[in-house]
Amino acid sequence: MLSGFKQFILRGNVIDMAVGVVIGAAFANVVTAFTRDLLTPLIAALVGKPDFSAIAFTVHGSVFALGDFLNALVAFLLVAMAVYFFVVTPNRQRIPRPRSAPSAGWRFRLMPGDAHIARRSSQLRRQHERMPW
Repeated sequence: MLSGFKQFILRGNVIDMAVGVVIGAAFANVVTAFTRDLLTPLIAALVGKPDFSAIAFTVHGSVFALGDFLNALVAFLLVAMAVYFFVVTPNRQRIPRPRSAPSAGWRFRLMPGDAHIARRSSQLRRQHERMPW
């Protein structure tokens, strides 16, 4: 029982995933600090509010902390931009893409016994061609 668990844990993709989660958590802390300590005061200097977290409004005794939401939204956008520019874009350039054959459009190869698919496809195409648009 424990040997199966040990094999599962020591598989490469599980360890890679664990490392990714730890690095992701550390990166989230860096982005949160950057947002809270650098970006928010910079935007606040332009807008005039010292901190987004102070922005709130009350409706029938319920407090809506709009500033906390704005801080979280800015942090999310920063994380998304960082992942795109530092992970997705470099990997897109690094990984060679196989050349694909020219597309045949809507045509495809049928297997024997699939003649009913070709008949139905022809019927639908004719109906579409008769449409007024």
